Amino acid sequence: MPKEKDDYPTDDRGRIRLYIGYWINGSGKRVQRPFYFGTNPSEVPSRKARVDELWDWTEKQHAIPSESAFQIKEPSPVTSKPVWTQEALGYADQLAKGEVQIVIPRTKGINPATPHHEGGEWVEDESSYASKLRFLAKRFPMIYFVPEEPEAASTGGKTIQQGIDRQIERLALVTPNILDATSLSLFKALDAYAQHIPNENTQPTSSGAVLTGTGVIRLECVERFKQHFKNVPLSSLDFDGCQSLIDYWRNRPLTRSKGRPSKPMSKSYCRHHIKELKRFFRWLRRKKQFGWKQPEDFDDLKWNVLDLDTERTNIYTIRQDIHSIDELKLLYEFGSDLDRLLFLLGLNCSFRGAEAGTLEEHHLFIDQPHPNTKYIKNVCKFDIQPTDRFILYARNKSQIYGEYLLWQETLAAVRWGLTRKQHICARLGITVPFVLVTKDGLPFYRRTSGNKNVSQIFSNKWNKLNKRIKKVFPEFRGLSFGQLRTTATDLVRHHSSGEVASVFEMHGSPTKDDLLDLYSNRPFGRVFQALKDVRETLAPVFDSTSNAFKSSDWDDE
Repeated sequence: MPKEKDDYPTDDRGRIRLYIGYWINGSGKRVQRPFYFGTNPSEVPSRKARVDELWDWTEKQHAIPSESAFQIKEPSPVTSKPVWTQEALGYADQLAKGEVQIVIPRTKGINPATPHHEGGEWVEDESSYASKLRFLAKRFPMIYFVPEEPEAASTGGKTIQQGIDRQIERLALVTPNILDATSLSLFKALDAYAQHIPNENTQPTSSGAVLTGTGVIRLECVERFKQHFKNVPLSSLDFDGCQSLIDYWRNRPLTRSKGRPSKPMSKSYCRHHIKELKRFFRWLRRKKQFGWKQPEDFDDLKWNVLDLDTERTNIYTIRQDIHSIDELKLLYEFGSDLDRLLFLLGLNCSFRGAEAGTLEEHHLFIDQPHPNTKYIKNVCKFDIQPTDRFILYARNKSQIYGEYLLWQETLAAVRWGLTRKQHICARLGITVPFVLVTKDGLPFYRRTSGNKNVSQIFSNKWNKLNKRIKKVFPEFRGLSFGQLRTTATDLVRHHSSGEVASVFEMHGSPTKDDLLDLYSNRPFGRVFQALKDVRETLAPVFDSTSNAFKSSDWDDE
């Protein structure tokens, strides 16, 4: 628990003052150093933790022999015990004031003798500026340094890297019998790998092949490798070298968000980078021009991302957030007809944005019977009624197949959605295969102009609906759009079984036997029965609203 204000000592100006480490005062004595942490007690713990970390590092550096790299001592005139260096002390004062990152300016002065002299003013060149930033980052690894002039630092960093690459290439040429092809650099290999990624991640369109969103994200991931890794020779990527690259992400490095306290990166974010690193190693092994050989014990590498202590014991990461019946009633009551269509596709068919947005007319069996009625009756032991209607859908990316018996409310919603889509297409004179389109005829599920992110229309609409409800019911939780799918799966599982819930969600392997789908059909009859039972449970949700799908607001988004 954070301390109350009275628990922290303050000076006569009300500033919280704590002593951390030692320094040499004006009288030449080694005494404790005071730091001022502002007046807000809630900000003290995070600020103090950063100063404590810097002092711990100062003590450790004091014990390292002076000839060690990045260890520069300022000798004390009084004692051999550790004290704050002037440089570290300056940074510590900034951290105590609440600075999360330290801005490093570009050195300027008056030196007419230098070649960079312009009008009597000397400016540090870009390469020196970038070198200084790199040196500080290595000397004080716990501090996040940022350049005051990012463009100059970036230019200088590229110049330094070009020089390193030229030296590596020159060594490979003049000493071919000593340095083999694996003396080529890691960054050279990553650049070549980045050129290869579009070969695996393009999709045909009416205007030609374009890079997929996945491809864009993979390219960003490779660029991030170059930001976080050193440009080592490929010959250093033996077992230990490979493991060190993987461990960087396994150990979840700290975030570097401007103005926010650092924290370990999320588990999914690090897992994504490790997967891309594994793809890179597989690709590199096949490219003879780099001459890299996969270590013999490559299969022994550790790839799993580590958990934090708080994550291992946090019950909220284990228990799923599920909508209550009362919350579902409010969502259905306050929603527009378009909101209700998304609501019903989520509850009835476990559809999130990707599935709802790629739903096409040929997936809808709303004016015709199920194509496998006899099989469902004879094998699945489910008797399909003449009025039963269905959605038969295969996921756009994985091609995993699902079948859904529609509730009468969902059937009415889908018919309304089709009418809306046909009205918009007729007005614009266009043809679109998807059921969900904007008033401008664009698919709900689409990539943004940069081809990186999926349109946020689903989450945006859901957030607006939650806000409308909270204005009337402030205690309403307002769970995300994706929690509808979680709620639906929870209901199906409790009315049937785990396997049926997995089939309902269109999981790749609903059982432990990965080959089962090759030799048998999925038990959709049991899914249909579970959906009927779930509809009975949800009767109060729909009984409270009688005016659904009677509007003609076709341009609602």
